[in-house]
Amino acid sequence: HHARRDRGREPRHHRQRGWIRAALVHGGGLGQYRRRAFRGAAPCGHVETGARRVAPVMRLRKKYRDFFYSMPEHNWIVESFTKVHFDHLIKRLPAKLLLSMMSDHPVIFVRSEDVEEELGQALNHFPRRRSEQYLVNKIVIYPEFQRLLSSSRKSAVAYLAHEVAQLFLEIDASDIDSMKAEIEADKFVSDLGLMLELEDYLLMLDETLEKRVRLTYLTCHHFSKMNM
Repeated sequence: HHARRDRGREPRHHRQRGWIRAALVHGGGLGQYRRRAFRGAAPCGHVETGARRVAPVMRLRKKYRDFFYSMPEHNWIVESFTKVHFDHLIKRLPAKLLLSMMSDHPVIFVRSEDVEEELGQALNHFPRRRSEQYLVNKIVIYPEFQRLLSSSRKSAVAYLAHEVAQLFLEIDASDIDSMKAEIEADKFVSDLGLMLELEDYLLMLDETLEKRVRLTYLTCHHFSKMNM
């Protein structure tokens, strides 16, 4: 886990998963990452190709964007650069993943100083359905990453995409090794077309062995795609 991100806490503490009965949207046979890939996360494929599919996908993105900003937990996302980064994230995430985030697995982004208050609001915003438990998944953003989001650095969207990817990897496979989850999430972000932004994000982190391993895997993944 990142020293700067976790600040001595348990790994993954800043991503807290809610539990519901419904399953993730299935990938429908789309090409996804091998082994621990999370369902519904194929970045492109036939889901978003073809003229007939463009309009529905655009409508879905708009619907999700309206849904996302309607949540009271996201009232803090008003600063110009911060909102630009979240808009960019919504434009990049696969349609099936957005659908899951709007139905089965809603995700909220909260500032670390607002955690308790925002979680209470979330429970009110997503009441229990009949005969099933329905809680949201929470990504806690600490001050150093709040500063990143309020800056013009393009690496901010890579940070957001990486957090979403890791959250869904943990939902789909709670026993996944933390280092493996980091690498798989990096691959996902790179496949969204954010390889340079992700590299910039990794370079801003404290110097650790994990950082070097992730950069190595990212470079190998990038060149393996080029040679395909």
